[in-house]
Amino acid sequence: MSAFALLVILLTLPISALSARGHRPDPHWLKLLHYQEQWLGGYLSQADGRDFFLSPDGKRSPEHELAALLHSLDHQDLSEKKNTFCRFPARVRWLRKAGAVLPPQKTKCHRLEEFRTQVSARSVYIVFSSYFLSNPASSFGHTFMRLGKTEDPVPGHELIDTGVSYAAETGSSGFIAYAFKGLTGGFPGEFRAIPYYAKVHEYNNSELRDLWSYQLNFTQEEIDFLVDHLWELGQNHFDYYFMTENCSYHMLTLLEAAKPELNLVAQLSRFYVLPSDTLKVIEQEGLIKSMSFRPSPERVSLHVRELLSPTELRSLPRITENPESLEKDDRVKAAALLDAALLKLEIDEEKKLLEEDARTLKLQQRLMLARASIPVRSPRPNYDYLLGNAPNRGHATRRLTFGHLQRAGEGWTTFGIRGALHDVLDNETSYLPDTSLEVFDIVGRSDGRRFQVEEYSLVNMLNLRDLTSAKSALSWKARAGGWRDQFHGRERQKHGFSGGLGLSKKLTGLTAYLMPTVEAAYRSGSTTSVHPTVGGDVGIYARFTTRLRGHSLFGMRDEGKNEAFFLNELRFSTIQYALGARSLIYPGTGQQEFQLASYFYF
Repeated sequence: MSAFALLVILLTLPISALSARGHRPDPHWLKLLHYQEQWLGGYLSQADGRDFFLSPDGKRSPEHELAALLHSLDHQDLSEKKNTFCRFPARVRWLRKAGAVLPPQKTKCHRLEEFRTQVSARSVYIVFSSYFLSNPASSFGHTFMRLGKTEDPVPGHELIDTGVSYAAETGSSGFIAYAFKGLTGGFPGEFRAIPYYAKVHEYNNSELRDLWSYQLNFTQEEIDFLVDHLWELGQNHFDYYFMTENCSYHMLTLLEAAKPELNLVAQLSRFYVLPSDTLKVIEQEGLIKSMSFRPSPERVSLHVRELLSPTELRSLPRITENPESLEKDDRVKAAALLDAALLKLEIDEEKKLLEEDARTLKLQQRLMLARASIPVRSPRPNYDYLLGNAPNRGHATRRLTFGHLQRAGEGWTTFGIRGALHDVLDNETSYLPDTSLEVFDIVGRSDGRRFQVEEYSLVNMLNLRDLTSAKSALSWKARAGGWRDQFHGRERQKHGFSGGLGLSKKLTGLTAYLMPTVEAAYRSGSTTSVHPTVGGDVGIYARFTTRLRGHSLFGMRDEGKNEAFFLNELRFSTIQYALGARSLIYPGTGQQEFQLASYFYF
């Protein structure tokens, strides 16, 4: 192509696409290259891979990158791996959509066509994998993409779809290096397209997490654009920031690149991005076409076990070892017992099954053969009732607190803010029951003359697991931060760590727990730096209604002189706000306090 022909192409493009002086570059071009406008002017792409750009200055200059794209089309490399038509099909689509007349393509893009055929995308889903407190990186949930091979969902066919994930390549970093690099962008983040059944196995089967699929309103043209852009991202990486530019954030940048009229990223917090927040943004944009739910094996197991009596539940280990001995006079009951035994084995021994342990595989085979001999269809629970509990329906992740505290004859006004996410007395719609995960929570107090920090938490976690839980029956809690308490009539400020490991039992309407505890904290007024303290808690969380919950706790701390206390809490919680009351009594000294508080989620 001659220089004159190149000039014709430039003139046929909209002037906004060329970013002539005084004009903003085309918004679609900016989103396609992941440019962000800078405070002091100019642009900077969030993409960090050198091969993602054709111009040496492409990361900072949309204009130079566009000029380099046009030049590379004029001087095509005949190698498939280097040919611009094959490397950047989404950018080529954008040029054609903008009205550019492009030169003939000189190289066949076999790998690109194979990728398009393999994906065969006809629909787009955002999938939310539920909260998983056993892994800190997954405590807030996880989102990834699913490219469906049918226009509308077909039950049971989703396993042939393609999963698209964005994740950090962390290698074998230690905990400190992992945390530091994760917060400072020290890990490369990469997009990967893998079979959806592999994602189901990872999250649904191995980690026992429910999966929520949100089908999006995308046209076929937009879906094709998304697939081509995903191909371009395969040769790129982004610096991964756990708090901001994470898996959920870049799912939205991928959507915006394919559907440029969307304004998703601008609605997110600048300080952190949570998966549930991105779902709410997608809903607000009117993108959700339909929603479906895939239960974890643990949830299915709970439904199956509800059909059995306590005596029958206790018989499951015996049936697992010797399924042939099961009486089959009542075929429906026998089928339910074998279903429960098979699910229990697959959940409890999932690692051994993956490692193809001979004995475990033999037990599984015997159970499957015994089940196949009973011509009774397994019941299919209806999970539609859970759709109202979907992760986009819960309370907002940030919370403001205002209240009044009466302590030792003094009155204090309290106020605070929580960065994220949920505590056990909040409205549990869309959240895991009997769990807390609070990050960057601080509460102050003032009497009009003084201001003091009442408590703060860098992280505060609670996970009450039922004794009959499939994988781990241990309950636990952990907290790092500062708090005030009473010790023999004196108020103290503590800074440090506290935690516990114990057992809990879930009954109808309540959860009872017993948890030995340990503290390692610096205490104000102490002659030594850090005091280790042991103790224990016995408590009950009660669910009076869907919105009204209570908590009663008897605790003991051994600091040379045992200090006991009674704690009672009551909270009425909706999605938007909550009202709570709390009392604390120290029987040894007669000291007591009372607090009223209001909470607002935003």
